[in-house]
Amino acid sequence: MSDPALPVPPSTAPVMRRLSELYPELSETNRRAAALVMRQPLEAATMSIVQLAAAADISIATANRFVKALGYAGYAEFRAALVAALTAATSPVERLRSARAEGLSAPTIVRRTVQEDMANLEATLSGLEDEASGQAVDLLSSARRIYTLGFGSSAYLAGFAAHRLQPFCEDVRPVSGEGGTEEAARRLFRATAGDLILVYSFPRYSQDAIDIALVGRERGAAVLGITDTPSSPLVPACTLCLTAVASRRVLVTSHTTAIALTDALAAAAAQRREEALADYTRLTEHVSPYLTPVEPNRRPTNN
Repeated sequence: MSDPALPVPPSTAPVMRRLSELYPELSETNRRAAALVMRQPLEAATMSIVQLAAAADISIATANRFVKALGYAGYAEFRAALVAALTAATSPVERLRSARAEGLSAPTIVRRTVQEDMANLEATLSGLEDEASGQAVDLLSSARRIYTLGFGSSAYLAGFAAHRLQPFCEDVRPVSGEGGTEEAARRLFRATAGDLILVYSFPRYSQDAIDIALVGRERGAAVLGITDTPSSPLVPACTLCLTAVASRRVLVTSHTTAIALTDALAAAAAQRREEALADYTRLTEHVSPYLTPVEPNRRPTNN
């Protein structure tokens, strides 16, 4: 029996991708409407143009110009595209209830979840600009110190980034460990010009991570952000921000693309650094005595 057709994740649907791609080019007032739609797509899909204008604090004329800037003939066409994109998307609770009502088998759920991440990776890759990724690698390669920051589930991403970057960058310091926000702020107290703060923030966004990154930027440090959408509240705090699409139907968010993007940046930083090969060789020689060799044709035993 073939697997049921996989619905398109909301953030990878054409209307949402168009919003993400055009967001940097929109006027300030149009960005208000775009941010509202990207953050609250379900609510926006039910709004009239009058309601959308009021919610975004713009005029009705501006709302009309907004949808036309996206390439739609009028508001009705835009809302129809938004409704179509969200037909299969509901809140996490409703999505879980729907999945349970469908009676899907565990293998089908596993397959669908992997397919979601494949779609997220495709959307992230298609939206990744060479100039932005090159600038990100420049920031990583030239930084005197790199601080990795994130709270909640993003703390794991910050720890992973530190693990990946440490062999190839001069000084990498994860600041999201024990002690919470107060300790992270203390560890970032000396961040200044020449340093880089690599910060992760995904729904539900941590205001503490954003505030701490802003303080670092005010002290002269560069801030490289990785988040899920151009309308993320993290973006204004960053010198440069990259987008890792994180749609998920049942859980709140997916971190697969953030991990893949971090891996890709680390690989590029390693290639850029002239001493990387020698450093990695020394690291391998250093840790190899602590690794258990597996003899050929011998299976590990359980003790």
